[in-house]
Amino acid sequence: MMGIVPMILPFHILSGVLALVFGYVALYAAKGAALHRKSGLLFVFAMVTLSLTGALVAFLSASSISVVAGLLTFWRMCFAMWVAAASFFFGPPGRVPEAIRIPALLPIPVLVPVVVMLFWLWRIRVRKTLLGIVSVGTPQVSGATK
Repeated sequence: MMGIVPMILPFHILSGVLALVFGYVALYAAKGAALHRKSGLLFVFAMVTLSLTGALVAFLSASSISVVAGLLTFWRMCFAMWVAAASFFFGPPGRVPEAIRIPALLPIPVLVPVVVMLFWLWRIRVRKTLLGIVSVGTPQVSGATK
């Protein structure tokens, strides 16, 4: 069974790189724009491949925590973006190219998905709720009464 792992790893690594690229493009693009939708869809495909191959490799390597991470990633994409970024930037030494390996800056790309997710959760859920509360007490002005 362990002979299968070297055949799976190239797909796992390539899908991880693509997931990071498409994920950051989706975070950058305006929500709902064509670029956001396309990169988001490609991110989902890459993350599905990444999470399933990662869970399979972890299962074959008897790494139970990584199996759980792979399966959790399969059904929650923002968590998936965080896992992909953390695995790449905080993974084994030497994975991040020397040109961009600045220890103080490595947490930034890992935290970006969490910050963006929290922003959108606030923007979509909390802000709408607050706007609904504020607009309830506001008197409506009719065009007929001046």
